[in-house]
Amino acid sequence: MDKTVSDADTACADIPDGAKVLAGGFGLCGIPENCIAALRRKNVRDLWVVSNNCGVDGWGLGILLGNRQLRKMVGLAEAGKIPDAYDPVTVNVTGRSPTVWYTTVSVNAGSSEGIAVNDPVISGDGLVGRISAVSHSGSVVSLISDGSSAVSARVLPGGAQGVVRAKVGDPQTLVLEFLDETKDVHSGDTVVTSGWRGDGLSSLYPRGLPIGEITRAPIDEREAIQSVELRPFADLRNLDWLQVLTGGNRG
Repeated sequence: MDKTVSDADTACADIPDGAKVLAGGFGLCGIPENCIAALRRKNVRDLWVVSNNCGVDGWGLGILLGNRQLRKMVGLAEAGKIPDAYDPVTVNVTGRSPTVWYTTVSVNAGSSEGIAVNDPVISGDGLVGRISAVSHSGSVVSLISDGSSAVSARVLPGGAQGVVRAKVGDPQTLVLEFLDETKDVHSGDTVVTSGWRGDGLSSLYPRGLPIGEITRAPIDEREAIQSVELRPFADLRNLDWLQVLTGGNRG
């Protein structure tokens, strides 16, 4: 059977709304830019995309994010490619607090597998947290819903930056604080890790890991500058298999 087609528009012609799409490439190299452009022209909606990052504003998957064509970024682990040369270690959740579910979980791998404190942890849907304690054969993951968590982040497509924290009194909701007042932020926008680096310092997380979707952006301009609410992509109450991103470059 000859599956060769003449152009990207023909290749994408049968992709319907709500389809799951696997996008190749590493970082911004080798991405299917012609097919992304074809999906933009086709204006297909509610796509679930498996990719190792979210692209940037106006390039890669950032084009589809900017046109609000993506429903969810999924399958970071399944994509088989982790940004910045990280070495992913697959782990199983072995325990969590029955009363304070939103703080930490325990996993079944530790220093013997190369896991270290502050290594990022992801699920197939997005960022889960970081390693906060390590033994030879086990580790503790501090979740992004824990009150002590703080993740530097940016909003796609607008580019506003801030810090993601757990909402006080409602750990199932995250809050993006200290937004850039010059950028527009809307419900439905995607929030990803910003991955900053400078002066010998860097963030704990690589750039472009999906965190969540903005669910409430206040109408009052001054209030909106301070914070917006978002829903995490990862189901933090029902974690099973995770990946710890060991080694690599931060930021």
